[in-house]
Amino acid sequence: EVGWSLLLLVAAASILLADDDRSTTAGTFDGPLVRYGPELAAAAVGLFFRRTRRAAWSALMLWHLAQLFAFGPRGGEASRLLLVFLAAEPGWWSGRTLRSSAARPTTENGEVITTEGARIPARLFYDGDCGFCHRSVRFILAEELATPASLRLRFAPLGSATFGECLARHPELDPATLPDSIVLELEDGSIRTRSAAALEIASRLGGGWRFVAIVGRRLPSRLLDTGYDAIARIRKQLFAQPKDACPILPPDLRARFDS
Repeated sequence: EVGWSLLLLVAAASILLADDDRSTTAGTFDGPLVRYGPELAAAAVGLFFRRTRRAAWSALMLWHLAQLFAFGPRGGEASRLLLVFLAAEPGWWSGRTLRSSAARPTTENGEVITTEGARIPARLFYDGDCGFCHRSVRFILAEELATPASLRLRFAPLGSATFGECLARHPELDPATLPDSIVLELEDGSIRTRSAAALEIASRLGGGWRFVAIVGRRLPSRLLDTGYDAIARIRKQLFAQPKDACPILPPDLRARFDS
């Protein structure tokens, strides 16, 4: 609702505050009314008629792309496109995995069954003493509307017995060299850390985050890891330390946390 409200306000303000004589000139193709009128109409439809929101969002995106190709980049266009992006709902597009390995048999809970009969769910290990990490976990749970059950993660703190079991399955890993923020173990037993873990998570969420993951895969991993490390260094200063190693969640979601 917030994203659509902002879109409506920005479009209305663009028309009312436009310092352009062409806004009153009949037949002017590039006047403010022509530029922002369709955006205002689509934003109003999306805000007040929820069932038409996906169609309104698609019309908005096509309109912005048409404007971009017709008139080139304008001042503030990147900010407007960001607002449109944030108005998208994750449930509109299904999530997917970035793993190239073939799909493996799963149980009803989405746990992979290995050839030995063991069940290995994909699991995110996070810093239980970090408020930013807690909010990141809650964000994942809130944004996984489009994530198939077979790709939804389980969670456990890095200091938990469950993480100790993970290390036992991977004797090649040195705990001293692993990041102290997040470690992601996938269904096939492979480990993802830093930006690779973040991209894998984004790919599973679907919606606009799937697009972010696709684009992110094409960027240099060293650049992404540098940005990840910069945030990781200050993450404990961003939010207060939580009282519990697991976020406060409804019982159905808390059942996906291991100790």
